[in-house]
Amino acid sequence: GVDMTSYGGDLPGRPSLGNLARRILKLVPDLERLRLSSIDSIEADDDLMRLIADEERLMPHLHLSLQAGDDM
Repeated sequence: GVDMTSYGGDLPGRPSLGNLARRILKLVPDLERLRLSSIDSIEADDDLMRLIADEERLMPHLHLSLQAGDDM
Protein backbone atom coordinates (compact mmCIF):
# COMPACT_ATOMS: atom_id res chain seq x y z
CA GLY A 1 0.00 0.00 0.00
CA VAL A 2 0.85 3.67 -0.07
CA ASP A 3 2.58 5.23 2.93
CA MET A 4 3.28 8.93 2.44
CA THR A 5 5.13 9.20 5.76
CA SER A 6 8.08 7.41 4.16
CA TYR A 7 8.51 10.35 1.74
CA GLY A 8 12.08 11.56 1.40
CA GLY A 9 13.84 8.55 2.88
CA ASP A 10 15.55 7.90 -0.44
CA LEU A 11 16.40 11.54 -1.21
CA PRO A 12 19.56 13.51 -0.36
CA GLY A 13 19.18 15.15 3.06
CA ARG A 14 16.13 12.96 3.78
CA PRO A 15 13.51 15.78 3.60
CA SER A 16 10.38 15.08 5.62
CA LEU A 17 6.77 15.02 4.48
CA GLY A 18 6.10 17.88 6.92
CA ASN A 19 8.81 19.93 5.23
CA LEU A 20 7.33 19.21 1.79
CA ALA A 21 3.80 20.17 2.91
CA ARG A 22 5.11 23.37 4.53
CA ARG A 23 6.91 24.33 1.29
CA ILE A 24 3.79 23.64 -0.82
CA LEU A 25 1.66 25.83 1.45
CA LYS A 26 4.26 28.60 1.38
CA LEU A 27 4.75 28.49 -2.41
CA VAL A 28 1.01 28.35 -3.16
CA PRO A 29 -0.57 30.93 -0.82
CA ASP A 30 -3.91 30.80 -2.67
CA LEU A 31 -4.25 27.06 -1.98
CA GLU A 32 -7.33 26.80 0.21
CA ARG A 33 -6.76 23.26 1.43
CA LEU A 34 -4.07 20.59 1.31
CA ARG A 35 -5.21 17.06 1.98
CA LEU A 36 -2.65 14.27 2.39
CA SER A 37 -3.75 10.65 2.26
CA SER A 38 -2.28 7.44 3.61
CA ILE A 39 -0.44 9.03 6.52
CA ASP A 40 0.33 6.34 9.08
CA SER A 41 0.00 8.17 12.40
CA ILE A 42 2.68 6.07 14.10
CA GLU A 43 5.26 7.22 11.54
CA ALA A 44 4.30 10.90 11.31
CA ASP A 45 7.28 13.03 12.39
CA ASP A 46 7.18 16.00 14.79
CA ASP A 47 7.40 18.51 11.93
CA LEU A 48 4.29 17.09 10.26
CA MET A 49 2.35 16.92 13.54
CA ARG A 50 3.22 20.56 14.34
CA LEU A 51 2.15 21.60 10.85
CA ILE A 52 -1.17 19.76 11.20
CA ALA A 53 -1.75 21.53 14.53
CA ASP A 54 -0.73 25.00 13.32
CA GLU A 55 -1.78 25.23 9.67
CA GLU A 56 -5.54 25.45 9.10
CA ARG A 57 -5.16 24.78 5.36
CA LEU A 58 -3.69 21.33 6.03
CA MET A 59 -6.52 18.90 6.69
CA PRO A 60 -5.90 17.02 9.97
CA HIS A 61 -6.77 13.49 8.87
CA LEU A 62 -4.58 10.47 9.62
CA HIS A 63 -4.91 6.85 8.53
CA LEU A 64 -5.64 4.33 11.25
CA SER A 65 -4.99 0.76 10.14
CA LEU A 66 -7.36 -1.74 11.73
CA GLN A 67 -6.28 -4.91 9.97
CA ALA A 68 -7.05 -8.17 11.74
CA GLY A 69 -3.99 -10.07 12.89
CA ASP A 70 -1.55 -7.25 12.10
CA ASP A 71 0.74 -6.54 15.04
CA MET A 72 2.67 -3.78 13.25
